[in-house]
Amino acid sequence: MEGFTSAYEAAAKKAVEGKYATEADRKAAVEAAEEAKEKAGQYLSGIERDRKVAEQWKTTAEKALAEAEEMLKAKPDDATAKEYKEKAEALKIRADQFLKKYQTADAQALKTEAERLVTEANATTVKTADTSTKPAPEAGDQDSGDQDSDDQDSDDQDSDDQDSDDQDSGSQGGASTHPANPKPSAPAASPLKTGELGEKYFYGEGEITKLVINGETIDLTVANKQLTRVNKQPLTQLWTDFGKIITSKGLENLIYGAAKLADGSYALFVQGKLSDSLPGGTATYSGDVLHFRSRNLTEGGNWFDVYNSYRTDGSFTATVDFAGKSLNGKIDSGDGNFMKIREFKGSLDGNRFTGTWKNGAKGSISGGFYGANAAEMAGRYSYVEDAPEKASKWTNNSFGVFGGKKQ
Repeated sequence: MEGFTSAYEAAAKKAVEGKYATEADRKAAVEAAEEAKEKAGQYLSGIERDRKVAEQWKTTAEKALAEAEEMLKAKPDDATAKEYKEKAEALKIRADQFLKKYQTADAQALKTEAERLVTEANATTVKTADTSTKPAPEAGDQDSGDQDSDDQDSDDQDSDDQDSDDQDSGSQGGASTHPANPKPSAPAASPLKTGELGEKYFYGEGEITKLVINGETIDLTVANKQLTRVNKQPLTQLWTDFGKIITSKGLENLIYGAAKLADGSYALFVQGKLSDSLPGGTATYSGDVLHFRSRNLTEGGNWFDVYNSYRTDGSFTATVDFAGKSLNGKIDSGDGNFMKIREFKGSLDGNRFTGTWKNGAKGSISGGFYGANAAEMAGRYSYVEDAPEKASKWTNNSFGVFGGKKQ
């Protein structure tokens, strides 16, 4: 278990056995034991959370099965409904398998042991604050050496069993290891715009650790849980706190994602340093997609909730002809039941681009190029097959943001 190491237990044991020279040393050992307890508690909470996620997957699968049956009653031969049902059945089986894995016995044992260490360490005191009344231990006794690192089997829970990273790779507690963002510059306020489905979005120029929207400052550094795609492809650039923000990390010149504002509304965003000049020739880009079905707008709810089945993480690719001022791209929404994969084409205007869907759907794609020689690109999109005021809950209507690097 990350964080619950032999160093903590050795320090606590030293306190329990009175092998310290001063009160300060004893307090330091007690604090180390308390940290061990906290780490063990975080680990236990992470496993319990993963179990709840698996339970929610099962509930979502059962709901999807019911929806598929409803679709098939209306259209018995509908291929999309049949595929939807098959995937829902597969998800339910997978959720049942996950539930069997999330056993908390090992984590509970670690937490109990850490609590015992804290209790014993707290019970160990010096006779007075005057350390002269307690002789310093022999040099050979200062380090008890009882705790061989091989004895501290902190990895009782095999990382291969932590399948929770389908939803949240960071749920196991401990320090995050996400890529550091570059040093920021002053942020610029960005007015909100409205997309074809009614979604709010904005483009900003400035630092990439903070957003300022209509005077409201939004801290992005709280996003400490990394998202993955449902099909267990590699981890995405996207991080979240599952409450107020989803943002990209690891790109050099931009951030993109979605934020919850003070009034309870949501907005997509792309912000960064636009390219001062563009290269010649052609270039290919690829990266991640944060995708939302329109039901996030029509049915409300928390866009960032870990249980939100109307949000998916996908990918994109784009080939840009800088000389010809044109581009062709593909958005893989990560939603295998509705929008799926759609291609678009567009044109460049300076360091910005706009586009349309190749299949004739309404909506739009827009974005820009960021960094020296257009090192990165990002944008937002809305995909509209049905008039929003007439669309059913089975519509392909969707919206999202994307960003990535030149390959």
